[in-house]
Amino acid sequence: MKSTNYLMLLLIVLNLWQRKIISKIKIIFINIIRIKLIVLDDLDPEMFEIVTSHYRTRHYAKDKNNVCYDGKRSLIRKI
Repeated sequence: MKSTNYLMLLLIVLNLWQRKIISKIKIIFINIIRIKLIVLDDLDPEMFEIVTSHYRTRHYAKDKNNVCYDGKRSLIRKI
């Protein structure tokens, strides 16, 4: 019975650790896509705005008309 509890605890810890690793890999992949977006669209890298929330950091790129785009090339908002 005691070994079963330890095994369950180990599985829970591994699951949480795996989720953290996967989320970090996902964030790195999304940032690479967004950096390519800036290079491909010839946007000014100095206009790169970082908005931080409790859960994640979002990166927005602004073009010359101050229109914000995210990594999926969708319009965010006009500033």
